[in-house]
Amino acid sequence: MGIPTIITHPMQRDIKMPIDVQKELASKGAYIEHCYIMWLDRDHPEDYPLKTIKEDIEEVGYEQCIISSDAGQVRNPSSSECLETYMNLLSNEGISEQALATMAVTNPRKILGME
Repeated sequence: MGIPTIITHPMQRDIKMPIDVQKELASKGAYIEHCYIMWLDRDHPEDYPLKTIKEDIEEVGYEQCIISSDAGQVRNPSSSECLETYMNLLSNEGISEQALATMAVTNPRKILGME
């Protein structure tokens, strides 16, 4: 099976991984990670609009995406609070409960070999 690959922070302003590259990597089995902390970025929140995050997830396919908080820093809310907030924001953007469950639970379990 091989070692799972996670592409994290593809939208980060220093990386700006093109969506076609994300799709290619996902087609080869990589998981694309979307982190709440990127949206919570206090310096440039406009760099990570929820609409764009939703569009990227839809284009790559939620089956190859994961969502996480990437929190834990002292200045931020707890990891669980951040993930709950992120899931609610993405739901309000129109991402289905099934897609959210797949990205937050099913795919991480697969990566860890629990499925």
